[in-house]
Amino acid sequence: MTKEERMIEVAKLRLKVRTNTRLKRELKAALSKVFREHEEPIGHGLLSSMVFAVPEELKKEPAPARKKKGPCIHPPGPPI
Repeated sequence: MTKEERMIEVAKLRLKVRTNTRLKRELKAALSKVFREHEEPIGHGLLSSMVFAVPEELKKEPAPARKKKGPCIHPPGPPI
């Protein structure tokens, strides 16, 4: 599977989890159970904020610096 295919698949999975309330609830319950069985405390807030991602999404390059805008050459007011 290529990088692009993995990114598409994980995006589909995120959408399904976001839109299917039952799937979201059962997924959180299963994750909570696994953490509880391994005696790893996890709060509801952290559990709710977890998302699916592929490594390429986590290693994103920083966004390029924005160009500074120069001074406005038009006076404020309605366009002519």
